[in-house]
Amino acid sequence: MTKVYFSNKRKNKYNAKSKKYNGRYYDSTLEANYAEQLDWRIKIGEVVSWEPQYRFDLRINGVHWRYYKIDFRVELSDGFVEYVEIKGFPTSEWKQKWDVTKIIFHDLTKGENARLVLNDKTEKEYYGREVESN
Repeated sequence: MTKVYFSNKRKNKYNAKSKKYNGRYYDSTLEANYAEQLDWRIKIGEVVSWEPQYRFDLRINGVHWRYYKIDFRVELSDGFVEYVEIKGFPTSEWKQKWDVTKIIFHDLTKGENARLVLNDKTEKEYYGREVESN
């Protein structure tokens, strides 16, 4: 008799492989590797702290539209705060949320010296690229 085992493990979109780093599972290897880089940047003094899966409440004309979890909120030692999205494969739903986030970014981060950063697989720079917002 053949035994069949079922896994309750959720499969990631587009075959991204989840990876565990420092006791936490990340949706992709890219995200886990970035978290590791952030820990190293804390050790050398570039980063004060960081938080994964930071949630924005996207509001249009004061009305809630969607929640958007950006991959990392990073407080830098120079006083800036970076909101970093690690992107392997951009979906149409993500593009829509990203575009709205870019438009209302200054309202989302009032009182902070904040930058919105997209770090994708094709970008060669360590920090990704800064995205201009209106």
